[in-house]
Amino acid sequence: MKKVISVLLAILMMMSMLSIAAVAAEPEVPLVVLQGYSGPTLVYVDEDGNPIIDSETGDVKKAWPLDFGKIGEQVTALIPDIIGGADIVETLLPLVRSTLAPLERNLDGSSIYNLAPYPSGAANTQVSVLKARGQEEYIPEDALVAMAETHLSDDMIFGFTYDWRKGQVEYAAALDEYIQEVKEITGADQVDIFGLSHGGQYGTSYLYYYGYKGDVRKAIFANPATLGTTIVDSIFTGEYLDFDVETLVRFIQHGFEEETNWEWLTMLLSLDGVVEGVNKVLQDPDILQGLMSIGSLWDFVTEDTFEAAMEYAESENPATGKPAFNIKGSLYTNTWLYHSTRTEHESTWITKCLADVLKDLQADGLQVGYIVGYDYGALNGHGNNSDYIIDTYLSSGADCALLGETFPAGYEQKGTVCDDESHYHISPDFNIDASTGFAPDSTWYIKGQGHGMYMHDEYSA
Repeated sequence: MKKVISVLLAILMMMSMLSIAAVAAEPEVPLVVLQGYSGPTLVYVDEDGNPIIDSETGDVKKAWPLDFGKIGEQVTALIPDIIGGADIVETLLPLVRSTLAPLERNLDGSSIYNLAPYPSGAANTQVSVLKARGQEEYIPEDALVAMAETHLSDDMIFGFTYDWRKGQVEYAAALDEYIQEVKEITGADQVDIFGLSHGGQYGTSYLYYYGYKGDVRKAIFANPATLGTTIVDSIFTGEYLDFDVETLVRFIQHGFEEETNWEWLTMLLSLDGVVEGVNKVLQDPDILQGLMSIGSLWDFVTEDTFEAAMEYAESENPATGKPAFNIKGSLYTNTWLYHSTRTEHESTWITKCLADVLKDLQADGLQVGYIVGYDYGALNGHGNNSDYIIDTYLSSGADCALLGETFPAGYEQKGTVCDDESHYHISPDFNIDASTGFAPDSTWYIKGQGHGMYMHDEYSA
């Protein structure tokens, strides 16, 4: 009997060891990093789609990102004229127009200038490949990737690149294709995705359109522009942006984090008339037409303002008797498709059925989490809780009191998404009702965390 017991124990020990070995040998799940707005590099390409080489630098010729050092030199050279009495708008407007001109698109969705994201495709944006080629500058969201590398090998980390001017419908389809490439390269059945800001918006859109395929195991979205931002609402309806200079500085710092030399910007913002000047530049017909040609900006327009923005764009220009801004063509079709998508949930707006779709996906095994900052004002001065750039309610779907205010006495959580009475989803400062958000049980609201600052915050990192 003792011999039988000994044999059984030996078998059990062997099975236990095999089980441990199997766990230890479990393959890594690749991570796909979804960059923030305007993160991917756009380069000039020839008729065959090959990058054009810049004769001065010997590198690919870039249309984006902007050379802020060069822009700083140009602005600094203009400041003496402004101090001397030159009109700030008329002085800066030619520079702004020339800087943004390459980004403008035709009505069929193509670039006026022949641009393409660089590098592109999973095989060329694998972090290990970028390092081997000496292309570390193209590693997306490098602070995040450095964090990921403490858990994953760099050949399992990928940075999705796409023409960030395109809208959510196109972006989601391109991301689906990219994920298939990652799966083929790595042999993995699923991937994890991490989206920052715009990456959180199109990552969520991807789940909305293609999540049913089950290709994503885990999704984390930090400070996502899930349902857009009221800042674009304001610009696309001709509204005056009521902000102070400090808020503008914070907006730029959080939006263009890689820029470290702000001396030229400080000089510019110290001049009188900056707020009025920014508003006039944004409402310049050429500038606004260029912005309105960018589909991704239209998809930042919120549900409540979308039709008003369309009416503003199509309003008659008294000087010509024609629409002020031409937004017809495929851009018009695609942004309408995104904003008025119909699903099995029979809702005509993506806003109204996103929480239901995410709930269904989570029931099927998807793990999804949101990191949302709040307690800052936004550039348009609406008074919403925000992270300087994205309104908190648009980022998370939660009901929020205005900045610095609380819900009225006696307020009870609405429970429109999480109706479990044992869950209490109102924030300690009584101004966020997370029970109405997209993922009430897996969203972290971090007071005082600015846009994109998750990687610099030990608490949320």
